[in-house]
Amino acid sequence: MGHALATMAHALTTMTHALATMAHALATMTHALTSIAHALATMTHALTPMAHALATMTHALTIMAHALVRMTHALTTMANALATMAHALATMAHALTTMAHALATMTHALDTVAHALVTMAHALATMAHTLATMTHALTPMAHALVTMAHAITTMAHALNTMAHALNGTYCGPCLSHNGPYFSYNDPCLNPNSPCLSHNGPCLKPKLLRPMP
Repeated sequence: MGHALATMAHALTTMTHALATMAHALATMTHALTSIAHALATMTHALTPMAHALATMTHALTIMAHALVRMTHALTTMANALATMAHALATMAHALTTMAHALATMTHALDTVAHALVTMAHALATMAHTLATMTHALTPMAHALVTMAHAITTMAHALNTMAHALNGTYCGPCLSHNGPYFSYNDPCLNPNSPCLSHNGPCLKPKLLRPMP
């Protein structure tokens, strides 16, 4: 029995030692878990401001994204406006080019008109000079015709006087130098007048007859 009790005592001692070891192990585990919990709490405490910072950054990036969208829209509007301005300027440039071409055409036409007017003025001056020359030439001709008319009138007056002397006829002042012979409306210029008629007494000495 003593041996059995000794064995039991040894077994109990071993069990006690084992339980003490287990208790020490549990204490070590508890300490380790406490350290882990403390570390997790510290990490959680550190991650909380990081989460706030990330949320703030996300909010800021969202605002920036909205701003970039607005800027893109504004730049698109500006690009469209610049394209419209470029088209308008191109249209204006084309219109100005057309106007310049029209003005050049008008200038050429006016130059042609001016040249034509100068040519016409030169021609009119030449015509005026020619007419003056003709007038200068016609003046002595007119004097010569007046002299010839005076001579013919004198001859007619002489013939009429001869006819009057031969047959007693006299055509009167129709053939007188100072008489109505020179009047345009005088009846003596009428072809049917007895003084100037082809069959009248003044032009047909052989058919002379007294004046009525």
